[in-house]
Amino acid sequence: MTYILAIVDDDQKDIEKIKKLVGDEMECTCFQDVKVFDTKIYYDALFLDIDMPEKSGLELAREYRALHPHTCIVFITNHNELVYKAINTHPFDFIRKENLEKELPLVLKELKRELTPHHTVSFVIKGATYIINEEDIYYCESFNHITIVHLKDSELRVNSQLKSIISKLTSPYFMRTGRSYYVNLKHVTALENQELILHQIHIPISRYHKKAILERLKEVI
Repeated sequence: MTYILAIVDDDQKDIEKIKKLVGDEMECTCFQDVKVFDTKIYYDALFLDIDMPEKSGLELAREYRALHPHTCIVFITNHNELVYKAINTHPFDFIRKENLEKELPLVLKELKRELTPHHTVSFVIKGATYIINEEDIYYCESFNHITIVHLKDSELRVNSQLKSIISKLTSPYFMRTGRSYYVNLKHVTALENQELILHQIHIPISRYHKKAILERLKEVI
């Protein structure tokens, strides 16, 4: 999916730097003159300079937020003292121009994560329904005719076979590592011999699945 980004900055050199750093990650539309920026047009994200002569980025953000409450707004500025004034516009993040090359790629990564649709999955346990984001699942483990769904700080014990749980999950980053495990590769932190490491948890990999897992890991890392 291609996301649409608008860059509004009165300094053309800064616009070019930002656009170069964004690269092909998003489709960019640039505005040096804030007067020609049409607030009625929807963008997935806005990169706004705070201090502009015709209209401040803060004022523009308030106007745009009223029309498009779900757009992610990122302020880019040389004036750190203005950051506090921007809080009431509920920005997604801030980038300091002096640290543009370091901070922008990190914000861009989080921005794409925020914009990516989140798929949820539901489990019924003892009459109660639990709805969670797929991406919050670390791995699923089959154990004595039940499946344990492991999350970051908790687990759900579902009275279903692993294949039933697998049928609910849509992310391409879930893969079998063997008969008893179904792992979210986005949470893998290391690969050691015949094991995947998920934040100090060791998951065995069968020889049959190892090649396919290695190929998919290349897409994740």
